[in-house]
Amino acid sequence: DLPKDRLVRWAGFKLLTPQLELSSFRLDKKTVRICTLAAGLYAQELSALQCKRLIAYAGWDVARCVAAMSGQEGLVREIAESGDCVSLGQLAIKGDMLPHLKGDQIGAALYRFLDYVLEHPEENTAEKLLSIAKTI
Repeated sequence: DLPKDRLVRWAGFKLLTPQLELSSFRLDKKTVRICTLAAGLYAQELSALQCKRLIAYAGWDVARCVAAMSGQEGLVREIAESGDCVSLGQLAIKGDMLPHLKGDQIGAALYRFLDYVLEHPEENTAEKLLSIAKTI
């Protein structure tokens, strides 16, 4: 049976025929991007951490597609319901809290904090993140 979700169908199609250009099917750019990424990031089995990283770096739609293709739709739902930090916007620390850093250094530091928090969700507090700022 074909998946009901059109993004999952197109991502599966791309996975099975990687040389195929989805844009030749008159799909919108967002659909092509999501499905191409999902096909490229497909894994037969996802851990919760892998799924969180997918959400953080590829977005919710791509993560939903990959999880659905892996038969793990519930994993994305569990992460969403958990309230765990999976984006820079959810970090307890912001760039202006790192006055010793400038420009690109701020963004790089925030992504290191995000990586840390993805693995240690309970430690997403400003106090904790500032205390480990020198070590990550």
